Amino acid sequence: MSDVNIDWNAMSPDEFSKNLIIHAEELGPGITSEEIDQVEAVFSGEALGVTRRLALSILNLSFPELREKVVADDEFAAAVADTFECLNTRYYTDTADLLQAAQLRMMVALSYRHDMDEVLKRTTLS
Repeated sequence: MSDVNIDWNAMSPDEFSKNLIIHAEELGPGITSEEIDQVEAVFSGEALGVTRRLALSILNLSFPELREKVVADDEFAAAVADTFECLNTRYYTDTADLLQAAQLRMMVALSYRHDMDEVLKRTTLS
């Protein structure tokens, strides 16, 4: 069953659930071991971590503070420019898509348990 042939938005909740389970049963692995290693390599690399921390620290400034620092301090402006050039949010959106697919698979698999609610309540995050 191809996603191209499924109009998920046009379905009633009951149809959606039924078709989701049918579709899930046909799914093979969503990612290879090599792809997992590639994702982990990107996120465990020091450069991405530093870039992410710098980008987040910029959000800790008000825009007027950021603007003033960029205008007044050439070294700070260069650091902001480097961070801007290095920040590739595609890594994050692609990884978020993978994690959402994993979460959907987990939800559907858990839905096969008659005690799904109890299992979810027993999680360490409950």
